Amino acid sequence: MKTTIPKLRKIIRKVITESMSPSDPDYDTVAEVIAQVNRKVMFGQITSTAQLEEECDLLAADYGVPQHIDYIIERCTQMMERMGF
Repeated sequence: MKTTIPKLRKIIRKVITESMSPSDPDYDTVAEVIAQVNRKVMFGQITSTAQLEEECDLLAADYGVPQHIDYIIERCTQMMERMGF
């Protein structure tokens, strides 16, 4: 299955709206972290769960949302599984 970036964005928005309120002040930042990690998965830069978790930790800290790390890892892992990795 080939996933394009616009399709990936739609999927990410859908996933976020299912669990995270748009009124949360970190909503956009968390979405960006998830998008960054999922792009790396799409382009083959992340190929294992350990790499995924490490990248999520790094980006969440860089973007200032380490309190949402469990949510970010969960969503990125789901996306990785949907993409067949």
